[in-house]
Amino acid sequence: MRLRSYNTDDPSNIMSTSTVLVIGATRKQGGATTNALLNCGFRVRALTRIVHSPAATRPSERGVEVVRGDVSDKSSLISALEGANAAYFTTDSSVGAEGEIGQGKDFIAAPREANAERVVYSSAHSADRTARVGGVPHLDSKLDIEKRLRHRACSGRSSAHSPSWRTCRLLESHAT
Repeated sequence: MRLRSYNTDDPSNIMSTSTVLVIGATRKQGGATTNALLNCGFRVRALTRIVHSPAATRPSERGVEVVRGDVSDKSSLISALEGANAAYFTTDSSVGAEGEIGQGKDFIAAPREANAERVVYSSAHSADRTARVGGVPHLDSKLDIEKRLRHRACSGRSSAHSPSWRTCRLLESHAT
């Protein structure tokens, strides 16, 4: 992931005053996102189910605020988002397509309730094209969440406290 680097010594710099909640910071994709955000001077908050795990300790050693929560628990998402300017999230495909859609639904509602300004949802590469053919539940669920995000963003439910949404599709390479 490439993010432009900014001068973090400048107190007016938005990077040094913005907190980003990263869902999945203890895993591969969220960990890379966390590193990129830290390198650009953002403050990062990581949501994890087990705050004292070795995976959660590594980010905290780099200055990441690690908070307990679960992407399947809307109230813990809202608590984790309190005071955050932005959030980056991906869903956990190990819970199956319906579980992943449930996580997406909860996360779509949480940023608005916590007044977060921006949200980035990490979907899957070609989710839209693969879902047209069907038969890949993991990609079908990603597309379902994307559609819900678009509907939320375009439904007239916007207010001064509605976050700006972005969906990114990542092509992940698996080294064997």
